[in-house]
Amino acid sequence: PVLPDALLPRRISASAHQTLIDCPYRFFAARGLSLKPREAIVEQLSKRDYGKMVHESLQHYHSKISSSQKIGREQAVKQLEEISQEVFSKSSATDFLDQNWWQTWKSLIPHYIEWQLKREDNWQVSQTELSVQRNLDKAGFRLEGRIDRVDQNQQGRSLIDYKTGGSMDRKKVLAGEDVQLLSYAHTVADTRELIYLSIDRNKKISPKVTINDTELEDLVPQLVERLETMLEM
Repeated sequence: PVLPDALLPRRISASAHQTLIDCPYRFFAARGLSLKPREAIVEQLSKRDYGKMVHESLQHYHSKISSSQKIGREQAVKQLEEISQEVFSKSSATDFLDQNWWQTWKSLIPHYIEWQLKREDNWQVSQTELSVQRNLDKAGFRLEGRIDRVDQNQQGRSLIDYKTGGSMDRKKVLAGEDVQLLSYAHTVADTRELIYLSIDRNKKISPKVTINDTELEDLVPQLVERLETMLEM
């Protein structure tokens, strides 16, 4: 089947780009025909809501607490806990405070703060939940998305994506099969590093995938050329 030109989206999000790579027919159905699967499993919805609230908590925290303030570990943990509890308590999807989700995130907060304080030796938080976009050269398409976090130093920028679930594989990024952060790198000038930061209840806080500037010089142009070719096809 061929997607009519009128149904082909001109604005391609990073998630839509990932769908196109995973399965062009899913892209056809979801992005072209706007079909959506039924949400049937409550546990999956809970995990998704949990991830959203962790993202929101970290956004509020870094918007309020500047890296240059250099507050102590105990104070940082306390402030993130207070911000997070307020975010979790406002959720209308499920009463997370009566379940394990809040306790799960609360137990990870000290580990996140420990990672963050070490991170501040070389990087400063610049922006959170940053909306980005950039026009592609061919056929009037535009690549866009929302980046969880952008750090900066004298060399350039580091793009960070928080992952509260799912697997991350550096080999897939290098092979062009995982395109989310690579898509963002095309939209942000002076990107020198990409990080998928795992926020896992068992594995704690750790960068699971890191892509450096040398690798980006090859990967991003290849990614953009392939995307433009596939959209034209």
